[in-house]
Amino acid sequence: LRSGQTDNALAAFKKAMADSLNPEIHRNAATQCIRLYEGLQMTDAAIALTKRYLARFPGAEDAFAKKIRLGIYYYELKEFGRAVAQLRSLQPEAEPRDEAEIQYWIGKCYAEMGRFDEAIFEFLKVKYLCPPPQLPWAATALYEAGMAYLRLQRPDLVILDVMMTYI
Repeated sequence: LRSGQTDNALAAFKKAMADSLNPEIHRNAATQCIRLYEGLQMTDAAIALTKRYLARFPGAEDAFAKKIRLGIYYYELKEFGRAVAQLRSLQPEAEPRDEAEIQYWIGKCYAEMGRFDEAIFEFLKVKYLCPPPQLPWAATALYEAGMAYLRLQRPDLVILDVMMTYI
């Protein structure tokens, strides 16, 4: 993997998953395969392996992050309804550090569906309802809300929201 031989790395990780009796080795190999699939834009394969990973290791420390990624994979495949359903299902159990990210991706889905009013509402939740995250999800969500307002040809509301943010 480090030498850039992704095909060989993928084959090796798959073999490690198939041959290993040690669950930790299987878990680590699956995680690396998922990352490779993601990097290679093999989203269908990443989804399938992520689902198998979650079925086998539901209590893994990275299980919730993989569930979020599953929603993002659906977004990448333009399966926005499935992405929203996946992400919304995570909201009740989300830690405060994950709430803004989940909410942001829900907004992105609505924007991509052309449902800009709903997208704005979801993006503004990131700023006003989610606990402050470590990453700048709120700033990005406000930008996306502004872009949605522009798509609705309502630039006056962009300025109003920006002003309300800093008052």
